[in-house]
Amino acid sequence: MIDFCGKAETLHRLQNRVKTAQIPPFFAFTFEDWKSNQSKFLKQIDTVFNSKRLIVRSSATVEDTELSSSAGKYLSVKNVSNDNLEEAINEVFESYLSPKATDQVIVQVQLESTVSSGVVFTHDQKSGSPYQTYNWHTGENTSYVTSGLGGMTWRRFAGSEYKASDLPSAVKLVFPLVEELNSLADGVPLDIEYAITKDLEGIETCWLLQVRQLRIMNRSQVNAKKLFDHLTEIEESIKVLSKKQPFVLGDSMVLGVMPDWNPAEMIGIQPRPLALSIYRDLITDSTWAYQRHNYGYRNLRGFPLMKDLYGLPYIDVRLSFNSFIPAELDDLLAEKLVNHYMTQLLEKPWLHDKVEFEIVHSCLTFDTKNELLRLSPNVFSKYENRQIYESLKKLTNRMLGPLEAPWVTDQKRLQTLVARRSKIMESTTDNVSLIYWLLEDTRRYGTLPFAGLARAGFIAGQMIKSLLNIQVIDQDTASAFYASLSTVGGQLADAMRSENINDVLKKYGHLRPGTYEITNLRYDEAPELYLKSLQKNISPSKKLRFEFPKNTQKEISLLLKKMGLNATFESFLNFTQSAIELREYAKFCFTKNVSDALSLIAKMGESVGISREDMSFSNVATIFDLYVSPGGMKSKLLQSINNGKARFEISQAVTLPPLITHASDVWSFHYPKVKPNFVGSGRVTAVVEKIPTTHSLQRKIVLIENADPGHDWLFTHDIAGLITAWGGANSHMAIRCAELMIPAAIGIGQNEFDRFCSAGRVLLDCSSNLIEILP
Repeated sequence: MIDFCGKAETLHRLQNRVKTAQIPPFFAFTFEDWKSNQSKFLKQIDTVFNSKRLIVRSSATVEDTELSSSAGKYLSVKNVSNDNLEEAINEVFESYLSPKATDQVIVQVQLESTVSSGVVFTHDQKSGSPYQTYNWHTGENTSYVTSGLGGMTWRRFAGSEYKASDLPSAVKLVFPLVEELNSLADGVPLDIEYAITKDLEGIETCWLLQVRQLRIMNRSQVNAKKLFDHLTEIEESIKVLSKKQPFVLGDSMVLGVMPDWNPAEMIGIQPRPLALSIYRDLITDSTWAYQRHNYGYRNLRGFPLMKDLYGLPYIDVRLSFNSFIPAELDDLLAEKLVNHYMTQLLEKPWLHDKVEFEIVHSCLTFDTKNELLRLSPNVFSKYENRQIYESLKKLTNRMLGPLEAPWVTDQKRLQTLVARRSKIMESTTDNVSLIYWLLEDTRRYGTLPFAGLARAGFIAGQMIKSLLNIQVIDQDTASAFYASLSTVGGQLADAMRSENINDVLKKYGHLRPGTYEITNLRYDEAPELYLKSLQKNISPSKKLRFEFPKNTQKEISLLLKKMGLNATFESFLNFTQSAIELREYAKFCFTKNVSDALSLIAKMGESVGISREDMSFSNVATIFDLYVSPGGMKSKLLQSINNGKARFEISQAVTLPPLITHASDVWSFHYPKVKPNFVGSGRVTAVVEKIPTTHSLQRKIVLIENADPGHDWLFTHDIAGLITAWGGANSHMAIRCAELMIPAAIGIGQNEFDRFCSAGRVLLDCSSNLIEILP
């Protein structure tokens, strides 16, 4: 077994042992030796390397230790010649700040004719699970990946058998090296840097540039054999889902973390069991389909939208696409549409968080006629196109109607929720009953109308976007429209700046980052955590008075009439404004019930000696069972918690792609390209700060994996911009940033997000759809 230590020493030990790659010739020496006789080393290097192009790399004693790798912390200098070699060596030593006598520098021959390079992790860095991750770049720049510029990424579960023919062509040459080093390290997690060159005869050679021990953040207790068994079960369940399902249209299956009711944004990609079970109960098991049918779409009642793959939540995209079909379309045409949508997503997987804007036709918009022309004439006849258009027009007219519109009815239901909550909370009954009725009411009068208002909000957003697409309005006009909206989030930000803190907490104290996560404290449980460093004595922001230009109003009116929509410009404007604002208000209303229920669940646990942390592993079904079958509370909760912990442990060890298109994706997959959702046209350069943090957020670009209404406290800290890993074009944070005119990139993907987390300063340019790490 190789004992992996510092860069230089490790390369020395591997020089005569590695058979599947070559190690570029190198020369290493300590800071003490360099200072004592620089001319000697310069002469030796010149003699050994004979004026070849060189690279000077760091090899400090604090790099690649058992406690820290310090990867990328110190300087490397490329394209060095004999003329500037001394200067380059001194620069690398100086990057150590206070170099020790034993700190080293490596002088190495710089490879020529490089065709690709990259980094391989032999294990998952967070859990230590045996997932090999290959990240590479095609081209001459050997530091492209290591400098954080990105590249292609492929991941495989190393505990399964693999044939060379199954490997992506880009990794076939480096795969044997990874296997050899893994054997030499006796399974110790490794971080391997490599490059591939091609000579004039077309022969490719793999070069090992460096290898270090990979630091694992939180090693999983699930061993490779158990993980293999669990992945096999997941694979089998996906195979079942892939088959033709009764009463569901569509020939293929796709699972995703972002389409439709996007669990990645709302509860995270690895939620705790209680949060997952509440989200399922309140929304994705039945509410989603019930309300969509009410709004004129195909009846999918009885079909749970979200699948639970050992604690990893995935949306069944085939069901989602079924639910966006107008109810009046016949099965034959409806199935054609579902299959068309599926084909579009499989061909453009980066649209997985934009299916309602870029793929699905769920309402009539100002560009629908043009978009329908893109349907394949070999599949859809002109008559069928007309059928689709007319069904969307009927559905949209029902939405725009001022009196009979379903969203108006849903608005009234929220009033019932508020009134009934007061009665519930004033009751003297036990905590179990209070929890049951708070969540039961949330489903009936909270998430049900919210699901409808969210649909209306999406349609409003699609119609505004379509005006942009056909150039009736420009981006500045769209931004001004969103900035004129008055949402609960904007009111919260103003209140936090100007009102008494107790008054703020009385109205908004129930909010918590991560609406469904019991371990996240509410605003009123930790005001110092969320509300410190606020700018006091600043007047609330004044909403900009906005009106569409007269000529634009007239053009929109003519378009509405031409499309056959029963709406005036005034009623259209009322719908778009009201739908977006009510969507945010509905969230505010129902999350109060959820938040109160979570607080009561924590108290219920405390009453029998169970911590809030442990209660996060329970299942809400157990609490409902206690309501109808009292007795044995502690034992029932503990059993639920133990089951939840076991399942959660598995979910932390499993890695699956954000979009599953085939059962084999369980074992290996490419991370798909991601197309971020840029908000507005602003441009900002600033230091980045990842949430959670104790540092000031003022004038910084904030990084947060996923954000719901409970994260509105961020906007009280005068942030310069926002970047999220998950989130869609019409997500809560997208709406809030548009309203406040804050530059944002919503949903950049986990890989890119992790890369930006290690950055210092970032350029966020929404007008150019650009995010760039700055030196």
